[in-house]
Amino acid sequence: QRFHVGVALPRPLQEGDAICLELTLGPNPQVAKGTHVLVPLGGSSATGWTAELDEGVAEPLVGVAGSDHALWVGLQAPPTAPIGRYRLSVRTRGPGGEFAAPFESDNDIVVLFNPWC
Repeated sequence: QRFHVGVALPRPLQEGDAICLELTLGPNPQVAKGTHVLVPLGGSSATGWTAELDEGVAEPLVGVAGSDHALWVGLQAPPTAPIGRYRLSVRTRGPGGEFAAPFESDNDIVVLFNPWC
C-alpha cells in the first residue's frame, strides 16, 4: 500500500534531474540490515521500497517554503520493512551538482506495524 510524501523543490523538476529518497532507522543504519534505504524516484531500493511520482494528488503543500515547485511521491514499503521511526531526507542531482536535504524530525515516517503482510 502506498502512502504520499510531499517534496518541495527550489525550482521545477527538469529533464536530467534525479531525486532519491533516503530513509534511515536507528542509531547505526546499515543498508544490509534494511535500516538505511535509498529509493530513487521512479525505481526501487535493493530491499523493495518503491517511489513513484504521484500525479494523482493535487493538494498543495500548505505552509512549506518552495511549495510552488512541489511534487507528490507515492512511497511504498515492502512487507519485510523493519518497524520503527524512519528519518527521511531527499537527495537531488542535476546540472548544478548534488544536494542532500538535512534530516528534520518533522519529516520522520513511523512504521508501527506492517498491515499488508
